[in-house]
Amino acid sequence: MEDCNFLCAGPAETIKTKTTKDLAKALACKCVVFNCSVQIDYIKQWTDSSLDLSKLKQQLTHFEFEGNAIELNSNYLFFITMNLYFAEQTELHENLNALFRPVALMIPDYALIAEIMLFSKIISILVMASALKRKYDTLSEDTLLI
Repeated sequence: MEDCNFLCAGPAETIKTKTTKDLAKALACKCVVFNCSVQIDYIKQWTDSSLDLSKLKQQLTHFEFEGNAIELNSNYLFFITMNLYFAEQTELHENLNALFRPVALMIPDYALIAEIMLFSKIISILVMASALKRKYDTLSEDTLLI
């Protein structure tokens, strides 16, 4: 998974950050989240330069946290989550955008999910009823479905 950086994009409330945290947990990696706003200009500095994440990984050997120097594992990943249609959002520059694999998330259609789940349960019931009908051919279909 080295040099496999991801850009999760989607509307608000599509659990992009939670999905990223869950992926890090599944990969047994530590996840650190930085919530950026317009006032934070780190992303702007990145987009204005020709940043190469592999070079950044080679240069970052440690970082300071509360006065302690913490060594970094060179196998870490970069994830960016972005809200689409956010009023104050700025687009990533092409040279930075090209370094990330895009992953689109969307708000789930709960009615469609419930409908599919209901139909799958109905099909399971009918399959079981037909198996019972073959086994106990003297029972009526009404008795089997009840």
